Amino acid sequence: MMGAFSETSTWAGFVKKRTVMDQNWERGRCSHEWRTLRGEPGVWRWKLDSHSLNGGKIIVSGIEGGYRAYRTTDGSRVWQSPEPDSHYPHVELSEGYLVAADSQSDDYIIWRRNDITTPPSLLAQAKIDALSEGSFSLPLPSSSDSPPPYAFVPFSIVRSPRSCSATKVRFPYLVAVSSSTQEAYIFDMTKAGIHTTLNLSQLHIAGGPIYDPSTTYVELDDDYVFIAGNHSVTIWDYSGQFKGSLPPQQDLPNDGDVNPDDYFRYPSLARYSTRFRSFTAIHHGGSGGHLVTTTLSGALLWVPMFAKLLREEPSTLASKTVVLQMRDAIIQLAVENDRAVFVTKSPSNRYGLWAINLRAFADLDDFKENPPVPICLMYPLPTLLIPSRVEIASDSVFVGVWSGFGPSGVLHAQFRMSSEGPPLKEHSWRSLHGQVLSSIVTSELERSEQLVHRHTWAHIIREGEMQVAAGAGHDWVDSFLVFNFSNIGS
Repeated sequence: MMGAFSETSTWAGFVKKRTVMDQNWERGRCSHEWRTLRGEPGVWRWKLDSHSLNGGKIIVSGIEGGYRAYRTTDGSRVWQSPEPDSHYPHVELSEGYLVAADSQSDDYIIWRRNDITTPPSLLAQAKIDALSEGSFSLPLPSSSDSPPPYAFVPFSIVRSPRSCSATKVRFPYLVAVSSSTQEAYIFDMTKAGIHTTLNLSQLHIAGGPIYDPSTTYVELDDDYVFIAGNHSVTIWDYSGQFKGSLPPQQDLPNDGDVNPDDYFRYPSLARYSTRFRSFTAIHHGGSGGHLVTTTLSGALLWVPMFAKLLREEPSTLASKTVVLQMRDAIIQLAVENDRAVFVTKSPSNRYGLWAINLRAFADLDDFKENPPVPICLMYPLPTLLIPSRVEIASDSVFVGVWSGFGPSGVLHAQFRMSSEGPPLKEHSWRSLHGQVLSSIVTSELERSEQLVHRHTWAHIIREGEMQVAAGAGHDWVDSFLVFNFSNIGS
């Protein structure tokens, strides 16, 4: 929980603080806290390590390679490594295990946080020392009695049979997808070997309509592997068995002739799934609760109690799915328990952060009684580049931003002024078959106000780009904006 209840010593105090925090989430009330990463040359990808000792950490990969770790409280660096030594490395982290693609091969090097001691490392000490060369922690221990500093140590090497792209880790498993062979490999990191191979093309070969030549996202929970592509999300168990898809397999199109927007213009189109193009993310709320996935066409698909449905009523998966249709593309997503946050991207490159509160509705009639209203937490986000990630904890949301818009930045005043403009809140909730469950339409006055705001923000973006070109820094993410829901109204 990133420290939300660290100072709460009684059960009554916990209940009071939790109640206030839940109310803040329901209303979208939060404070904004900037965390500038000290000395950071530019973040490429990042993950939160919220379970580390002595407070949370942000693990980032650099544009030119290497990993670095920063405290979430003050942005100070506590560990760094020159590995991986390739440009634009990915970051995958789960329960203290950090996965790095080896720049010299198709293998993966598994690093482990140094406070975790079991199971024992699968590597010889000489190999650990070689891989760790150049890595160090900050600050350096003042004496031999000092607690061990925060660090990651090489744990194992997973050898992949082929080059892979999309990856995801959920200890002890690492999943990597090979687009060239339409296979997904489930590796057991504690044994450094393949646990299962998923044949992603088997449905197409067997005459089924699912065939996605590219994988856009991978997600895992304790029982299932979710693989998102351009047209669908397929669901598998760890033995390699296909369990279902979103949209359902029988309703997927065999061709791409229908424009995804046409479904809403021409309701007679039977292939409703054609409006779901390019899935951008898929996440679950834990414990088999909510399953949420998003697309570039601005759709958010939500299934409550998905694990129970897959086990007991797989045929009802489609009828229990609801779809939020936003005006803009949805490019990032995070889900935690009964909440989801997502980032939208407008055609004019304005990024917005939104939240919805999820509940376990019984059916569509129950959903229509109280459909969630998307809450805009910030619009536009203070960044020059497309956000690469958003993370959610029980009490907060983290999103990468640019320090030039921050409190001490050259464009802070301009950003404060521009952030007062509201986004277009037009959206609709529909069933998977297209039935309208609720909707909000934007007025002409709001559209006119947005047009003015769009021109203002475009001018600010150009000014920021000119500042960068003039040598006032870089335009990469070097800070984080924390939306804190626990310190208001308590």
